[in-house]
Amino acid sequence: MATVEFKASFEPGTLKAFAKNALKMKIDFSNTDKEHSYWCESDILAKAPLSLAHDMPLENGRIRIGILKPMASISKVVNLYTLPNNFPDNYSVKFTVYVYDDEGAIHERFDESSSIECSGNYPGVKDGVAKPQNNGL
Repeated sequence: MATVEFKASFEPGTLKAFAKNALKMKIDFSNTDKEHSYWCESDILAKAPLSLAHDMPLENGRIRIGILKPMASISKVVNLYTLPNNFPDNYSVKFTVYVYDDEGAIHERFDESSSIECSGNYPGVKDGVAKPQNNGL
């Protein structure tokens, strides 16, 4: 049974295609164990066009969550960015969460992912319909 629950949310909830975006990813961790405290940290993998840096591609990062006391929660905010080469699609952020016990050994390790939608029209397309082509007829 898992002792730590994980949830990620994004603000804003969608990205704009073909433009630089800045968003905040809120990560919530909850300890469901009634007796033990745990140290928690997470690796973050955000593949291009998502980036953990505002001015260059950065896919990998680590966030130190802290000590999760019994039946308590901690929230952290991570800034995410896009380069202007993003297309309409769903982009995924992957997490590897490490939960350490009081002896410093890994008590639990699990992988989670969360995704954010990138929406927008392709250049030259309005409301999902392509502009009519004039073939000289």
